[in-house]
Amino acid sequence: MDLQGTEAVAARLAGEFGTRPPKVTAGRPQPVGLGIRGKFYGRRPRLVIDPAVDRLTPDELEGQLAGVVAAFTLRRGFFARALLSFAAVCACGLLTGPLLSGVPSPLRTLAGVVGVAVWLALLILAHRGWIYRADRRVVEVRGTRHFLAALEAERRYRPVGGPVSLRSMPDPDRRAERVASGTASAG
Repeated sequence: MDLQGTEAVAARLAGEFGTRPPKVTAGRPQPVGLGIRGKFYGRRPRLVIDPAVDRLTPDELEGQLAGVVAAFTLRRGFFARALLSFAAVCACGLLTGPLLSGVPSPLRTLAGVVGVAVWLALLILAHRGWIYRADRRVVEVRGTRHFLAALEAERRYRPVGGPVSLRSMPDPDRRAERVASGTASAG
């Protein structure tokens, strides 16, 4: 695992995408199985790299890094969508609260569970949209070579994680189709 080499590639890509170079650190990121994970909070984004990155070819590594750097440039839009979806679910809860005042307690609990489920579904849709927009940005800036190599790595080394994180990750074939058809920025 060459952290300095990875940091140099990430810095070059950050320049191409017009963003600050991320800080690269060693670690054991979860749930991504490819060895690279972005930390998107704070003023300077970070990349956490683990030894699993060594099994990637240079094109796959560059494609994965380009995808994370592109996602860095789009993170504010994702966080805004996540916050708006949470606000919409809360507003619906506040509006339906008075309607449920005479309803038995189990039904009110069910309404709360449904609200959380709706918010999770909206969050998954926002995350998928963020990935599709990042894919489109990678192809606009870098072309398809590294992008397609990164998708091939994702096919070989499927990410691991819980049911919510796996549902929020679009299938690599679907991502390739969306970029090929030019619809990656929609949705």
